[in-house]
Amino acid sequence: MSPRFEGRDVMIDAGKTALDHAWEEAAAKMVTATELYTMTQMVTVARFYAKTRNSDFDDLARKHTFLRGHRIGTKRPVEKNWRTRYGAGEDNREPVFAFSAVAARRWTKAEPHQIKQQLDKAQKVVEAPTKAFNKALHLVNKEEREE
Repeated sequence: MSPRFEGRDVMIDAGKTALDHAWEEAAAKMVTATELYTMTQMVTVARFYAKTRNSDFDDLARKHTFLRGHRIGTKRPVEKNWRTRYGAGEDNREPVFAFSAVAARRWTKAEPHQIKQQLDKAQKVVEAPTKAFNKALHLVNKEEREE
């Protein structure tokens, strides 16, 4: 813990990497919509805020999610919500995370359809930047056709 002084927050912020900043921005955006998210969703949103397509970034963001997120479910004795079927493909099973330990305990006991409802909310956050880009692209195309 750094000592309390005037420049404390500046020093803490200066010590953060681009990954830290991107992950925090992604988490702040996601927490406004939902309590749960999958690893893939968080990596996608963090990649958007970092403005990178580097595969190394994705690996680091996955590790960061394991460190900063709170995994829901129990692995043993019965795999209750340890991996949730979500996304493309019937066999796509994802680890699901919550933003707090309290929420993780609560969602561990939830039914799969309730978890999927939360993940659908998170997916809307993931898709929002691409929808805005597509909307802007259509406006540019429309203006070109009018000229």
